[in-house]
Amino acid sequence: MKKIIALAAAITVLSVFTVSLAAGAFASTNNNNVPEPSVPATSETTTLPDSASSSSDSLNILTENTNFQNHGFEVKALTEAVKLDKTAAIKKANESVGKQISTKAESITAVLAKFTDTETPVLPESNIALKDYPVWIVTYHGVTLQKQGMAGGTVYADQNVVIDANSGEVLETFSYSIK
Repeated sequence: MKKIIALAAAITVLSVFTVSLAAGAFASTNNNNVPEPSVPATSETTTLPDSASSSSDSLNILTENTNFQNHGFEVKALTEAVKLDKTAAIKKANESVGKQISTKAESITAVLAKFTDTETPVLPESNIALKDYPVWIVTYHGVTLQKQGMAGGTVYADQNVVIDANSGEVLETFSYSIK
């Protein structure tokens, strides 16, 4: 019984020493010896447009893309806060397009913007008016897609997923050939 008590005491002392050592190591890396608060990037986090450069890819990716512009879409800089961050938007888009596209893309960009669809200003079956609507536009650059109406035909394209920047709902998906 004395050996068990002595072993338990040794484990307790060792545990306290380990915790103290870890706390000391943390404090020595923090100049003020105060833990820095961290805010996880989740869909509940507010993404401020002022910090869009660190969270959103450049709006120029879309405004300078003639394929994007030729489809009747307009984008403007977003000036209000949104609930969905870039990571959550890409995750939603990945779920929407599937692994075949999300893992094969040459690159993926996510642009936070006010989105207007001039060809389909109101989404069918939802009554959502797409006029200066706050969205994330996630683009999968350089993917191979099946051509519609052609058995076995493919096209090299950009696939775009438009996601509500507050609710995370997928609003539209569209693609265009890039070659």
